[in-house]
Amino acid sequence: MKSTFLFALCFFVQFTQAQTIRRVNNNPGVTGLNVYTTAQAAHDAANANDILIIEPSVNSYGDLTLTKPLKIYGNGYFLNTNVELKADQRGSIFGTIYFGTGSSGSSVYGIQCSVMTNAICCENYFVTNDLTIERCNIDIVSIAAPYSNNGLGVRTGTSTISNLVFRRNFIRSSLGLNSYAPTTINGVLISNNIINYLAMGTFAGQNGIQNGAVINNTIINQFYTDNWLVNSVLDNNLFLSLASINFTNVSYSYNVSSGGALTGGVGNLANFDVNAALVGPGAGISNDEQYQIKAGSPLKTVGSGGTEVGAYGGATPYIVSGIPAVPSITNFANTGTGSNTTPVQVTISVKSNN
Repeated sequence: MKSTFLFALCFFVQFTQAQTIRRVNNNPGVTGLNVYTTAQAAHDAANANDILIIEPSVNSYGDLTLTKPLKIYGNGYFLNTNVELKADQRGSIFGTIYFGTGSSGSSVYGIQCSVMTNAICCENYFVTNDLTIERCNIDIVSIAAPYSNNGLGVRTGTSTISNLVFRRNFIRSSLGLNSYAPTTINGVLISNNIINYLAMGTFAGQNGIQNGAVINNTIINQFYTDNWLVNSVLDNNLFLSLASINFTNVSYSYNVSSGGALTGGVGNLANFDVNAALVGPGAGISNDEQYQIKAGSPLKTVGSGGTEVGAYGGATPYIVSGIPAVPSITNFANTGTGSNTTPVQVTISVKSNN
């Protein structure tokens, strides 16, 4: 209970704006003003742009459906390996986070979940603009521009989703962005993520994902566009396996691939032994740390302007364990007991995070 209270205190120190900070904690015995046992209850009580702090727990917080813009912060992930980063090494875990009507403008940081999607059920997608997903550990992300069905299996409609940011995330399975003809996703930033499978469009159409930037990602298994990435930028990415790429009017430069698909463009490097350049798995190395580039590797300087390629390079490098940009308690110790004459001695170590 002490550690979760201190976890929340760090956020109170960081945020002094008018938004209400609402604590979500499903550990036994934690109560108080604006403390909720479920994220859904906190959401339902919140006003637009309030802050939800999802405090560490060994238990999942279940599913959450967002219908208003909120800022959500968790404790990070892989902390049982990177034990030096947080005194409390438990995560902030969800099942599925649904972005429903009214959730435009939401941002999520430092949580772990199975699915993030704007589909409440099956193919029932909602318009959700201005989303920021950052420093999260997610199995599947599935975002699509909504469409209508004429009952004959033909998708219709012209809806657009705009301004999506996916930055510094660890995507365990797939990040999928779909714009079913003739809908559009306009303005997407996919930056400094470690992604198993990046898919940008899976159904035929003429509009696709437009005005996007795919920059400084480490893509482990597959990158799929099928000519859906349009009028966009693809720079400084590291591909561990790249069979083919197809897109329209895309500027691509300073990407590195272990395969031979990268041809043309500026400064692209194909058939490079990427795996040999990575730190790789091992004792005390977390799942995200293994994708760091070894010191002295050419990949440290082959990006644009002599920078590092992949998730750990560029202007906003990937953050190990997804630690949110708020102060962290790295050590907490006390004498355990005290009296009127012998007070309890408490030592707390705190570090800031960018």
